[in-house]
Amino acid sequence: MYSLLEVKQKTLLLLVIELFVILFGVSRCEWQLAMNLNPRDGHVMHYCEGWDQDITMGTEENAFKKDFIDKDIRNMPVSHVSILRHQNGVPDAFKAWKFKE
Repeated sequence: MYSLLEVKQKTLLLLVIELFVILFGVSRCEWQLAMNLNPRDGHVMHYCEGWDQDITMGTEENAFKKDFIDKDIRNMPVSHVSILRHQNGVPDAFKAWKFKE
């Protein structure tokens, strides 16, 4: 049984995937989470930690609950990038870009 927050988080992930499919024709299997920042998880994420380092931070299980960085995904070549703002797992803003090259 999932908690209400877990259901909202799964809904958030599905929304992002669907938006990429609709906007760019990107396959569901091509979408991967590289980073999530949570300013209320008790960890202060700043430019000297995480942003410019080749590290993995957090776990996939808590990727939408706490600060998360997947170094392998961040180092992959990409054709699109998206920023999704959410509050407690509920999305309230979304922007996506397709790179020219």
